[in-house]
Amino acid sequence: MSEKKEVKDQFIIAYLPDLENTQTIINNAICFAKMLNKGLILLYISDKAYKCVSITEAETVLKELSSKITEISFHSYCAIEGETKEIINKIPHLLSGVLLVSSASGESKGKEKLASNSDIMLKNLYTSRIAYFISSQNVNSNLSFNKVVMTINNMRESKEK
Repeated sequence: MSEKKEVKDQFIIAYLPDLENTQTIINNAICFAKMLNKGLILLYISDKAYKCVSITEAETVLKELSSKITEISFHSYCAIEGETKEIINKIPHLLSGVLLVSSASGESKGKEKLASNSDIMLKNLYTSRIAYFISSQNVNSNLSFNKVVMTINNMRESKEK
């Protein structure tokens, strides 16, 4: 007896660790979405462990950023409150994410813990089962390559139960 699995839509997740330095992340995510023929979701995680804004403020900014995207047909946004590492681990299931695109910075501003700090970002992504692409926040140009090869198996079942 073979069960037919329904093929789900899959998305590139543009993880915005802060809402000030977003253009590099969005540009890179759009490039990947076009290359892989996937939709795009802008994601902000409001985590009390790091400097963050409220979900309401984040939604307003995300809505504005999303309205400026014209290069791809499907794009949306999502603001979630909770622990960053836990949410990132659930992205493949919650948002059907296949690739997380973000940017990180090496320096901290004062004594604040920033989700965009490269050490913190990698600690949050370490146990994640989603592929990720992290660039520097200082890069303002689009990706310098025009093809990406990525195996995405829609039919694979998770062995975790």
